[in-house]
Amino acid sequence: MKEAKRFRAARRTHRLRQHGGRVTRVGVAAPEVANEPKADESSRKHRYCYQQQGCYGDVELRKVGDQADVRVAQLRAAGSGSPSCLPTALLALTRTHTQEVRLDSCAQFSVAGMELRKYGRCLTRDAPVDIVEGFGGGTSRVLGVWRFVGTTQYQQRITIDALLVEGQGDELLIGKDWMVERQVKMDFGNRELKYQDVTGQKVILPFTCHGVSTLQQAGQERRAVVRLAKTVKLATNSRSVVQMKVDAEDGTTGVFLPKPTSKRHLLIAPTVDTVKDGMVSVVVLNVEGRREKLPAREALGTWIPTDETWRSCHSMASWRETGRRSG
Repeated sequence: MKEAKRFRAARRTHRLRQHGGRVTRVGVAAPEVANEPKADESSRKHRYCYQQQGCYGDVELRKVGDQADVRVAQLRAAGSGSPSCLPTALLALTRTHTQEVRLDSCAQFSVAGMELRKYGRCLTRDAPVDIVEGFGGGTSRVLGVWRFVGTTQYQQRITIDALLVEGQGDELLIGKDWMVERQVKMDFGNRELKYQDVTGQKVILPFTCHGVSTLQQAGQERRAVVRLAKTVKLATNSRSVVQMKVDAEDGTTGVFLPKPTSKRHLLIAPTVDTVKDGMVSVVVLNVEGRREKLPAREALGTWIPTDETWRSCHSMASWRETGRRSG
């Protein structure tokens, strides 16, 4: 026992001497290599940065009648033209009102119509501009800055500070100012807008393009990411039916394909189901003697629409199962 202690003490002393020699050598050579770039700077991962690149022109001062000069600003970037279609997302502003929100990366301001003032609150009457051109095809007088707080389909809160303008009904447009502030990423492959809030939590806002769902883009079938709409707690040794959110029209039949996961005690089988209220039902088996928690917004797989052949096979299988039970 004493020999082992002496050996460990000698080895520790040897390591300390080696470490001290390295520190001395680095301290001596430091003035010579002070101006050289560090080796890890070249291999450092490039950080994503969303920048405002459009040319919007300067805010103009114009004379309107007998009034004082007013500040007039263009809403959209020069040369962008009027949009024929914009990505559209859904936000629940209240328990009874769900608002369509347009995502316009060519608009320098976030703008809201007059009818939405009851769903938000006024931050200030002193807006940065007095008149906005290009929202709805004409000029609109700005009444102030309003704040709207909405809930996404994944039960996450999103805050939008927008210019409230006269007219334009219940239109709500998210512009580049909001996107640059939050450093958003527009994932057109999965039709999701993503960013991190001030607490570091990832926020996901699903959207559609051209007024149709993800699975109808470009006239071809596409895979849609299937995520949990809310947190699910699975009991031990249980069978649970969970509801998952999918970007598809109601009545569309498809196949859910689970993705590989490290949780091998959770058994999720491929499922053929029909979309109802934007949701599909999937059976999950917990075969281990412990509880499991599936957080909201977790991607559990993909959903692919099926053709008539698949639907016929699914109907035949259901008919055979019904006949087997009755027999």
